[in-house]
Amino acid sequence: MELYLDTSDVAAVKKLARIFPLAGVTTNPSIVAAGKTPLDELLPALHDALGGKGRLFAQVMATTAEGMVEDARKLRAIINDLVVKVPVTAEGLAAIKMLKAEGIPTLGTAVYGAAQGMLSALAGAEYVAPYVNRVDAQGGDGIQTVIELQQLTRRSQRCWPRALKPRVRRWTACWQAASPSRCRWTWRSSLLPLRR
Repeated sequence: MELYLDTSDVAAVKKLARIFPLAGVTTNPSIVAAGKTPLDELLPALHDALGGKGRLFAQVMATTAEGMVEDARKLRAIINDLVVKVPVTAEGLAAIKMLKAEGIPTLGTAVYGAAQGMLSALAGAEYVAPYVNRVDAQGGDGIQTVIELQQLTRRSQRCWPRALKPRVRRWTACWQAASPSRCRWTWRSSLLPLRR
């Protein structure tokens, strides 16, 4: 099992990396925009906050496959071992295939169902990020989506669920649902069970 933070708060990463065994940091366009630090400054700062260890994830902004590939190359020019987050749309699936051919690791993001996640895995995504909170908010069962996705991808891919609500019922379900060796859990730094 691995723990990632979903943040652009460099100070929080420094503080929490000292306490928790963090595997890395994920970002997305809204997190980056809220932090108001350009990616070319933010990503190296996050890398340093992790002590030069751990994996960083950043998302493309383009909406065409070719544009996503170009965005991915630019992101990898900033941090050469970065994992590129690509929304699992038709264009995103094409981009994942192209990036796989270039040897650039990807995370299929904005996944709302197991079949969508499986398509990203088949296209070549090394990670798949089902939106557990959003599935729940839309009346679905985010944890069940994770379980179904794990079953579909059991032999070839890793399943990486996004941030989960910090309710006891859901925390318990996380551990019951997870195949610990296969899942990477992402939490907002403010949701970690830590007394201030």
